Amino acid sequence: MCLAAQFNAEASPSFVNCTFQYNSGSSGGGVAIYAEGGSSITNPEFLQCSFLHNSGSFGGAVSNEELSNDISTAKPSFVNCLFDDNHAGFGGAVRNEKGNPSWINCSFTKNSGTFGGAIMINGGAASWTNCSFSKNDANWGGAIRNFGDSIVLNNCIIWGNTGNLENNIQNENAQAVVQLNHTLIEETACPPGFTCGNGMIFNQNPLFVNATNSNLRLQSASPAINHGSNDAVPAGITADLAGNTRIYNGTVDMGAYEFGATVGTETLSWLQEIRLYPNPAIGSFTVEMAGEAADEVEFSLLSTGGREMLRETADFRFGALTHRFETSDLPAGLYLLRIRSGNQVEFAKVMLQR
Repeated sequence: MCLAAQFNAEASPSFVNCTFQYNSGSSGGGVAIYAEGGSSITNPEFLQCSFLHNSGSFGGAVSNEELSNDISTAKPSFVNCLFDDNHAGFGGAVRNEKGNPSWINCSFTKNSGTFGGAIMINGGAASWTNCSFSKNDANWGGAIRNFGDSIVLNNCIIWGNTGNLENNIQNENAQAVVQLNHTLIEETACPPGFTCGNGMIFNQNPLFVNATNSNLRLQSASPAINHGSNDAVPAGITADLAGNTRIYNGTVDMGAYEFGATVGTETLSWLQEIRLYPNPAIGSFTVEMAGEAADEVEFSLLSTGGREMLRETADFRFGALTHRFETSDLPAGLYLLRIRSGNQVEFAKVMLQR
């Protein structure tokens, strides 16, 4: 678990199951990302990370900045991440300066700033898929303030944010493309200058469980249930922010959490010990577990971007708790092995080499 701030320049590291909390800085209280442009590549990945109680002048939790006027090469991605109670003048949680970031299955609550309570986009293009925003606050743009080229939101919920100018999304660039699809917003109609596609829900309370306490799960009567677009969910994204099945009952929900999908709500109670070897691995690795499995076990190998690269099942109720994985066709990098059995789940990290 990471508990400190991170500075990243012209590199593409991966952060898995990290917590950035109680950090402060001028640009990016928790994480500062810089790209020089040209041939440099800066694509850090954050999977299942939490950004809590950070502060800064530009981006309370994260600042992403492209330092040149070239085509953006700063493209950080955030999958299954939580942004809560971060504060900054420009972008309470995140400030983006000309880069092209993306967020999938992320929650933004109780962040605040002067410009953009949760996020300020000051150049570049940004996208959100299955993200939830509530209780964020700013003078300009309670949830998002955009001065970039384009922003796209799919399967999102934006509700209960506050701002002196625009409670939810404020667009300051008349030339920008602001595209909303299958998204629930507080407004009674598509805001002026925005493009609202199919599946929009206007001015209907999403019925969060408890937004005041940062719980943006959905209640059973929520209009956001089964009203997202399955086509908008990126390939390989199989779990929501809580680690439960992302598409449940046939159609994906709007927002970061899937209602009714209870798979993976507890850790594996029977698991006494787990070992992956060799680790790092070349071509294959084996998982060895100690305990008495009560159900069939499902393994999913996830990239740091949350994409499912491999899925296999095994029945350990009658035999040794070992399973071998062939990985010679997978790219090198850090992966997360998700182990599910019944309603329980466990994770382990493995590094693949070529």
